[in-house]
Amino acid sequence: MRSLEFYFISSDWKSSWIGLPQEQKPAEGALIVNAATYLYKELPPKDCPRFRKIFTLDKSIRRATASVCGLGFYELYLNGKKAGDHVLAPANSSYKQRVFFDTLDVTAALKQGENAAGLWLAPGYASDYSKWGWKWEEPKPGIFIFDMGQNFAGWVRLRAKGAAGSRITLRHSELLGADGMLDTWTNRRAESTDLFILSGQGVETYEPRFTYHGFRYVEVSGYPGKPTRDDITGCVVHSDVRNDGHFICSDETINRIQSNSLCGSGQYCIRDSSGTWKTR
Repeated sequence: MRSLEFYFISSDWKSSWIGLPQEQKPAEGALIVNAATYLYKELPPKDCPRFRKIFTLDKSIRRATASVCGLGFYELYLNGKKAGDHVLAPANSSYKQRVFFDTLDVTAALKQGENAAGLWLAPGYASDYSKWGWKWEEPKPGIFIFDMGQNFAGWVRLRAKGAAGSRITLRHSELLGADGMLDTWTNRRAESTDLFILSGQGVETYEPRFTYHGFRYVEVSGYPGKPTRDDITGCVVHSDVRNDGHFICSDETINRIQSNSLCGSGQYCIRDSSGTWKTR
């Protein structure tokens, strides 16, 4: 049986906001932490701070929920484990009109006695609301182009092994130029770049957080050796909503267009106010 809960901001939300004071500039590193511990002395790259707070529960736990609301993305951790399996949360909205929040059942994540809560934050839309691997080529020495087979919104999971400090760069695009290199004009020349720095501890796997790209082609440079199709995986991301129906017709082109819509192909929404999350 499902339950439905209502919250009213004026009376039901008791917590204080965690973030930058309005009178402070981000470069100064001053943060409101509401009795939490800020894990960096200076702001980390891309302003993705992490916070940690210890608290004690002196009674047994019957049920526990955590509601998280923010102008951007977050990941909540309790006692070292991530709460929930969703990414790029909370859902996108126009912050001038409404702000969504997530309520997670965290009963199993807590224990009687001392507990630790962690939050990893990212700007998300706050600063700007406006295993395919079918084939790969090496158009230039040390630069590898992977064709994922179709356009989609998401990211790449990369596997690599190399010396500590090795820097692997991933760039994304919808098109290739005549020279076989990425052509990013349809992405408005966006950087769409992820950087993977190896620790040197055997085989490592990397996938980015708090972002996604619209792409078909991936450029890999700085890779130790030559990557294979087994080293790169395309990860599709879309709104987590239930399918209310299915569609199929006699025209395969129309079927493919409809299928593509389920791959989160509305990738421009991370930059354009005209875009939106694709629903299923």
